[in-house]
Amino acid sequence: YPHRTFALGQRAHRSEMEIPSSTEDALVKIARLREGDGAWLKRRRRQRRKSSASKKKEGTGGTHVWTYATLKECREDGRLVFAVDGDGAEKSFSARYCAKFIRIVATNAAATTQQQQQRQEHEDAVVIDDVSTNGN
Repeated sequence: YPHRTFALGQRAHRSEMEIPSSTEDALVKIARLREGDGAWLKRRRRQRRKSSASKKKEGTGGTHVWTYATLKECREDGRLVFAVDGDGAEKSFSARYCAKFIRIVATNAAATTQQQQQRQEHEDAVVIDDVSTNGN
């Protein structure tokens, strides 16, 4: 998979993930990942600690988010190790859980991200140009 322009830990939009048609489809695509390739990982959203009384009222169901990570290592035992942030944090998955917790970056996602970056750069340039022309 070609290099993607996402930041480690960035949350995914549904359009940026390939949704597999089956577990087998997911595993085949995940097996094609190479060290340095990016993927989306399903991670538990961090929540502030709550008292045990408020936990009982709200239930124990946690929420998850898909965040960007890069494959750091494919271990001999089949575990995939991902870098999940710039501080060196890692997350690893055994083959048993790969299809559930890993999604491939959609092939059109890089183009979409580049377009968003170009729009933002253009908007920034317009603002800078506007400020410089009005400042005279």
